[in-house]
Order: sequence, then structure tokens, then C-alpha cells
Amino acid sequence: MRIGYCRVSTKSAEQTASVESQSLRLQECGCDQVLVDHGISGFRDEGRKGSCFPKLIDLILEGVATEVVVPHFDRTQRRLKWGMQLLDALESTGVRLLELDTGTWLDPANNPTDVLMAQIRTAVQENESRVRRLKVRRALATRRARGEYASGQIPFGYAVKNGKVVPHPDDWKAAKERWR
Repeated sequence: MRIGYCRVSTKSAEQTASVESQSLRLQECGCDQVLVDHGISGFRDEGRKGSCFPKLIDLILEGVATEVVVPHFDRTQRRLKWGMQLLDALESTGVRLLELDTGTWLDPANNPTDVLMAQIRTAVQENESRVRRLKVRRALATRRARGEYASGQIPFGYAVKNGKVVPHPDDWKAAKERWR
């Protein structure tokens, strides 16, 4: 059975369109079953709750999957430990993986170089995710230090206390009156 797998990290409208497009591509290339993760992180442990990824691994190990198809290898995960879990399952069962974006087959059971290249790609992806996360944290900390939050200045009637936006003790009454 040809199993397809696709994933997006958030549930935004853009990501919804992306995962629908990925799923359609997988169906069009003959997948008998398509597993879709919508709003599932490929990097954070806590963001993997409810993921179809473990089901994909089970289908491979149980011999149900004869081929796995993904739009791009990083759609399966962005962590080396999960990449290795997938590669080990593919290798132990002899199942190949088709990456649609590149048109290449990954055959861990018969080509050790495929495993090495997938490990390198996954390690680079994991590092990119870590760098991106660090940049976002630093930018948010800088904005908070300036008294700003995600959408700009803190609105009238609010203040930052212990790193959280809370009603301002002096301006809250006036802010409530303006809203009324």
C-alpha cells in the first residue's frame, strides 16, 4: 500500500491551503492512504501531540506500507531523532520513500548513502529550527524591553508587570470608560 504523509506547523489559513495542496498532490500520485498533520510541529516535542507520524511508523513496521510518499522530506520531521526513527523503520522493512519535490527515492535498506544524506539534511533542518527559535526569542525580548508586544505598543490602560501585560493600576478606569 502506498502511504502518503504531509504536515504543516500551524493552523493558519495559509498553512491550511498548504496542507490541502500537499494532500492533493499525494492523492494524485496514487497514495492509497494519506496521513495529514495540521498544526503539528516538526521540531518541538510538546508540539507533536496528536501527530499521525507514529501511525506512519506503525504502518511501515507492520508491513502495511509498501511505499511512503512525502512532498518534501522535512514534512516528516525537523528533528534528527524522528528522522532516524523513520529511516530505521524504512531500512528494517525495505520500504522506500519518494520525495515528490525532488522526484528522488530514498532506499535506506539498499543505499547507505541515502541514509547519510537524509541524516545530514535533517541535522541541518534541526539546526535551522533552533537558530530561528533563538532569533524569535531575542526579538521578542527586545520588543518587551521597549514596552512593546507582538502587535506594537501596549494599549492604553495596560502595563507590563513581571513580563506579562496586565491592567495598568492608574489608567485602567479611564481605559474602561473609553471602551464604553
